[in-house]
Amino acid sequence: MRLDSDVASRVINTFTSEGILVLCIHDSFVVDYRFGQMLRQVMAEASEAVVGRPINVTSDFLGLDEVERNTPEQVDGYLALRHLEPCPEYIGRLHFHG
Repeated sequence: MRLDSDVASRVINTFTSEGILVLCIHDSFVVDYRFGQMLRQVMAEASEAVVGRPINVTSDFLGLDEVERNTPEQVDGYLALRHLEPCPEYIGRLHFHG
């Protein structure tokens, strides 16, 4: 269990030092859709540093950085699928903390 925490700490520290928000949920992480590939790389490096080998990383979604960008329509379509309108509570918290 301590090894999981050490890996998670490395991932969180890497993203926060870059000013990128990261949410840790048990043994998973959530980042902005533009940083999916970076997350996989950081997780592999963190696990290799802690346990001596990279871990197998899976994802339910592709990040925008993993979508082939041949046309603007592909990117627009991806963004349309991933976009949710922020709720009023979120906007309030954003203004309060931002």
